[in-house]
Order: sequence, then C-alpha cells, then structure tokens
Amino acid sequence: MDETSRAQWERAHGSFTLVVESLPGDDTSWKILRKALRLSRADDAWLREHIPGVVRRGAREDLEAVAERVREAGYQASVVERDADLS
Repeated sequence: MDETSRAQWERAHGSFTLVVESLPGDDTSWKILRKALRLSRADDAWLREHIPGVVRRGAREDLEAVAERVREAGYQASVVERDADLS
C-alpha cells in the first residue's frame, strides 16, 4: 500500500489518536489551546471535557501536524496508534 492509500485508510478508520496530556490553567490558556486545535468557542465545553485525553482521531500524518501546533502552544501532546491507546 502506498503512502497516500495508507493515509486514506488511516483517516477512514481513525487509526491514530491525538492525545493532549496537559491541562490548561486559566481561560487564556484554554483559548490558546483551542486556537492550536483550530476549534471555535462553541467547542469549549467539549474541549474541557476531553482534556487531558483524546481530542482527534485519524491518520498519523494529519495528527502530527496538529500535535506540533499544540506543542508550539506549550502543551504536551502525542500521536498514539489507536490499538495502543487505552482511551
């Protein structure tokens, strides 16, 4: 299977998860994290329920880009193969 086909398969099956491991301390920190994840204000309640924890599922290559934005925002994040994920 070539890289493109593999990524499409991973997207369709949610093969990997993006886990944000650190909890924001204040409202400004939540806003920064929400921006890194490219979520809207309407997603605040959902985000607060899922941090720390899994915030996305999909292909490794897609999630690595998001994880990098989250790390640049100052949070610990990892991309985990779904079978290895306990969430």
